[in-house]
Amino acid sequence: PFVFSLAPGELGKVVRNSELAKPPQEPNTEVEKNLYEQRGSFATSKVAEKLGSAPGQLTGKNCFFMNGDKGLVVQLENILGAGHTGEAYLCHDPQENKQAENKFVVKIYFPLKKNKDDDSESEIEDLKLSNKKREINVAESEIAAAKLHNDDDPPVIPKYFGDGEVDGRRAYVMELMKDPTLPERVKAGGLYTVVGALDAVSPFLDLLRVEERHGRTASDFKPENIRVAKDSKGKEYFRYIDYGLVPSEKGV
Repeated sequence: PFVFSLAPGELGKVVRNSELAKPPQEPNTEVEKNLYEQRGSFATSKVAEKLGSAPGQLTGKNCFFMNGDKGLVVQLENILGAGHTGEAYLCHDPQENKQAENKFVVKIYFPLKKNKDDDSESEIEDLKLSNKKREINVAESEIAAAKLHNDDDPPVIPKYFGDGEVDGRRAYVMELMKDPTLPERVKAGGLYTVVGALDAVSPFLDLLRVEERHGRTASDFKPENIRVAKDSKGKEYFRYIDYGLVPSEKGV
């Protein structure tokens, strides 16, 4: 959102001095990897911290999601990553072979936990209600955004296939992006020009304009979650693999 307050010349300077103008570094830590590739100790610790139990407990579970009047059943596989609001599982259609290429990703939002640092029962209850409202808004905001942009051309965020609940937790199923990461693209094709970078990021900025009109704003935007795709005319543009949202004061 801040980018819209910049004049074109200033925006060009920002891009020229950004990571897009620097040779990519090889990822050497779990944190630097894409959300869908955080399979090691990072994802494990995140899930254990939020759920208070061992991660992967939902692996093998069949889940039902609705998209309008259509239903979709998927089977959860391994955990791909975890963030501040939820965890992501790779999944597939249980009627197909597990090795089939047709894969999806399910994001399952974390449940609420009590604030152990607060001794006042009434204050804890007030905090729970406040946090519960915000948690619902975050989940519903992300799902609403996924639905709203499902027919965008080009598609910037993962395609939406349905939403529902998994063990009482809000969840939705989305596309598994297979486009190359930004570092992979730069390593293979060279650095972007200022004009090329601005063209590539333009669809994402258009998406943000629409989102802010709906009282939502993006959070946790970072280069390692950018994928580079090509539109119907063969022109490169940036997709965002983990589009986290924060509701504005206007709500959903």
